Amino acid sequence: MTTEKSSAFLDAADESLSAGKPPTKVLMIAGVTAAGKTDLSLDLAEALDGELISLDSVQIYKGADIGSGKIHPSQRRGLPHHLIDTFEPSERNVTAFDVCEMVRKEVLPGVLARGKTPIFVGGTGLYTRMLLWGPSEAPGPDMALRSQLEDEADEEGTTAMWDRLNAIDPLYAAKLSVNDRKRILRGLEICLSSNKRVSDFPFGATDTLIEESRDDAPPPLADEEWRRGFLVDQGTWDVRGWFLVRPRDVLRTRIAARLDGMLADGLVDEVKQLKNSGLEDNISLSKAVGYRQVLAALAECKSPDGVLNGEELTALRERIVTDTYRFAKRQLTWFRSKDEACFRWIDMDKMGEQGALGVIVADFRKARGERETGDSYHASRFDYI
Repeated sequence: MTTEKSSAFLDAADESLSAGKPPTKVLMIAGVTAAGKTDLSLDLAEALDGELISLDSVQIYKGADIGSGKIHPSQRRGLPHHLIDTFEPSERNVTAFDVCEMVRKEVLPGVLARGKTPIFVGGTGLYTRMLLWGPSEAPGPDMALRSQLEDEADEEGTTAMWDRLNAIDPLYAAKLSVNDRKRILRGLEICLSSNKRVSDFPFGATDTLIEESRDDAPPPLADEEWRRGFLVDQGTWDVRGWFLVRPRDVLRTRIAARLDGMLADGLVDEVKQLKNSGLEDNISLSKAVGYRQVLAALAECKSPDGVLNGEELTALRERIVTDTYRFAKRQLTWFRSKDEACFRWIDMDKMGEQGALGVIVADFRKARGERETGDSYHASRFDYI
């Protein structure tokens, strides 16, 4: 795909803006894993006559159902869902840019043409960032150089590659684990192909998702502080963004309960089936939380037929719970960054699903100039983590 921001969709947006039309309202629901995004998004779609657009880098793959928490077709209430089951696991080089171009050129124009409310939902920060702000100015993938770096990493080791990156761009390298092979090699690829440091590019130092989560809360945002645009610099879109959180002890409990359901539903068998569809060759999918740990457990399994015993299943469960919780902390860090300041935060444990539903619906209707209904909540009350 080309990396030009111009497209038929953006051209249409420019025409809308020049015609003096008001910004189009879109709703974006993000949040940490297991915060309750799925159920809330279904209620919102019913309340606002919307269609759901998934921003999940795992649910986009066919067959990755249980481990991604993908909602079953029978539970979708007949509501249209987009960017779910879009690619085969064997399609290894699907990028955030590819997905966002599908949104801009195909999905979003279709939703608007049908007169529906676009409701984005998901926790993949890179997707939301690129949709809001556009692609980074960093160079696109250089597959020949990447293959060369992969071979060198196999020979020299990941730590040696980190040392090379650190010599070129210590600011960026300092934010990476010496074992984070994927981002280390991508950093070297950018540096070598552009003759610039990663930290010289916009978003370069914050795309790592590696900072520890802070205990302090982000300040409430006044209406006038909301960032507008879709992309932000287009000025054609009014993005109403909400980020769902839970207290940490509650979140860990919900993560564990959700995982127990996944294991009971056959997560291990799903991974075995996906292995036959190219899972291990798909870096993005095979490294996703849940799938990565099951693959490791199967590789270490003592049984010749690949059946995990009780001790192995217990260890697998603890590993996934711990890693999922760490992933949720990284999600918090990402969305607390300056670049995601357009999200208002709701503590779902304090407000509850119906309270959050009322606040978001009332805010969206108010933004569209609609009169609030009697069952709406006032849109000025927010609970922050």
